[in-house]
Amino acid sequence: MHRIDTPTAQKDKFGQGKNGFTNGDPATGRRATDLNSDMWDAVQEEVCTVIEAAGIQLSKGEHTQLHAAIGRLIDEQVKTRLEKNQNGADIPNKPLFLQNVGLGETINLAAGALQKSQNGGDIPDKGLFAQNIGAALAFSGGIHIGGDSNPWTTAEFIAWLESQGAFNHRYWMCRGSWSYADNKTITDTGCGNICLAGAVVEVMGFRSAMTIRVTTPTTTSGGGVASAQFTYINNGGDYSPGWRREFSRTGDEMTGNLYLKNDGRVNFCIMNEDGTPRMWLFKDKGGDGIHINNGNDGGGDFIFGKDGSFYASAVRAGIGKKLSLTSNNNSTMTATFNLWGDANRPTVIELDDDQGWQFYSQRNTDGSISFRVNGQMEPNSYSNFDSRYVQDIRLGSLQYGQVWNGPGFSDTSGYVITGIINGNSDELVDGAHRRPIQKLIGNQWYNVVSI
Repeated sequence: MHRIDTPTAQKDKFGQGKNGFTNGDPATGRRATDLNSDMWDAVQEEVCTVIEAAGIQLSKGEHTQLHAAIGRLIDEQVKTRLEKNQNGADIPNKPLFLQNVGLGETINLAAGALQKSQNGGDIPDKGLFAQNIGAALAFSGGIHIGGDSNPWTTAEFIAWLESQGAFNHRYWMCRGSWSYADNKTITDTGCGNICLAGAVVEVMGFRSAMTIRVTTPTTTSGGGVASAQFTYINNGGDYSPGWRREFSRTGDEMTGNLYLKNDGRVNFCIMNEDGTPRMWLFKDKGGDGIHINNGNDGGGDFIFGKDGSFYASAVRAGIGKKLSLTSNNNSTMTATFNLWGDANRPTVIELDDDQGWQFYSQRNTDGSISFRVNGQMEPNSYSNFDSRYVQDIRLGSLQYGQVWNGPGFSDTSGYVITGIINGNSDELVDGAHRRPIQKLIGNQWYNVVSI
């Protein structure tokens, strides 16, 4: 096919180099465009080629063959084209199509991709996934730890944790199932047994440098400690691996030492519910000893002196009736009540003051007892002494008897002759005087008697 190019063609009618036809103009003498054989041959071949390409036999009497050919050709082309409203569903070989457009690798990757709607549920190895991204892993909310209730060592516990992959994660945790029969009890902590039923186990670090924390429930079995938190730290055998147990504020027991470290005064206090102190216990650095004070309930300190002495304002022995040892704190000297002894004085109970001993009671080597006072003993009342000892001696009333012509006096116990009478100056005694010997005991006079 070509554009008209005869000498009578209208040059550039449809643009530069695009000739066209003209009817000519008699007024100007312009000729109409001449049609030559080349032009008509070109038109004929173009039309016939379209008809024959559609598989239609040329027929001189039919004048719709070009239209039919165009329609048939379009229909044939449509059969190999995609329908827009099918949105790609009519692609016969979709994998080949994706490969041809460069999406083959994308499809391969998509085949192993996670589904967003699964929220991680389609991750095949969740533990390895958590390990690879360095995330914490909640391994189980109720696992049998050990499988029975028998005792366990720490080494066996660590081996079990390793078998569960606990050291593959920077943080790993699980909870023991609530079954005493299916969970072990760790017995070698040195600070109390750990029953793992219902316990929360947390593991941090690596196998060679680990920290394990176990929190026990409010009830337990196998001698385990309830409501406690145990921590095991192991940074290698050269760094003293071991357990420790956190102090519980709601009541606990302790197998190790409790240290309050401070150069100033540090108090141990028992308090009432309202926060007021009921008892203080303290010892000052370089002080006189350990002090116990009743707080708001009473004054005064009980002091356990660092020299072995005990100091208190009063010491009372007994429950009902009491024996008390007290001090009013107004004496000019210090007194000591001391029990001592040696070979010659086996047992001595002695009262001393700063100037020496005052009195003592002593058990002697023969078993007898003696009581000594270092000074004068002055009783407040002498009535006891007066009723036991002779206070005075006297001669009683005078008695007279004749002896020259009568019996006179016979030997009578407790009397003494005080006089002999010769009334007529002869050589014979006429009479005798006597008086009884009397002793005063208490307020009563008594006649003495002879042996």
